[in-house]
Amino acid sequence: MVRFWAKAYYTQDESKYEKIEDKNIYNNNFNWLKFWVEKHFFYKIFEFLIILLLIFLISYIYFTKEKPDIREGNNKNIFILILSTLSIYFWLITVPQFRFGFSSIIVFCFIFLNFIFNKKIIFNKKKFYHILFIGFLVLNVKSINRIVSEFQREDFYKFKNFPYFNEIEIKNDYSNLDRSKFFHIEILK
Repeated sequence: MVRFWAKAYYTQDESKYEKIEDKNIYNNNFNWLKFWVEKHFFYKIFEFLIILLLIFLISYIYFTKEKPDIREGNNKNIFILILSTLSIYFWLITVPQFRFGFSSIIVFCFIFLNFIFNKKIIFNKKKFYHILFIGFLVLNVKSINRIVSEFQREDFYKFKNFPYFNEIEIKNDYSNLDRSKFFHIEILK
């Protein structure tokens, strides 16, 4: 069964490309790919790829030693690279939602960058703690900025009754209705 929601079929109205009404034509020959790239790739996967590449580059720059003389496990790495490439292709043609393919993307990026740099990574505890501290600092600053911006909102979803969610208060005036009792139940007419 084709997952049209995963291939951005229902977001075509917001796209710059011409809408394809027929689902069979949309699904054939990767016609869906331009809509998916526009609405899904650049808003979900591209940001993750940039962060992932920065993490790998920082670890290769900060933790690497010289190139090893003999490349151990080169055939195994080529096999894993081929399998991760096939996995990404299978993910892309079946259900290209980020949550289903991020592990294949991580493995592919790691093995691919390992081929490019061809250096041995040796982790130093002190350097690792430096990177960990900087990472926690960046994440906390981003979270604090997000929380401050949430409190500065001027719409219905502004935090007025924190930590509880906002509710619309409905006040009905029942003073002009006739009341009668049936057994012990009050009935409004």
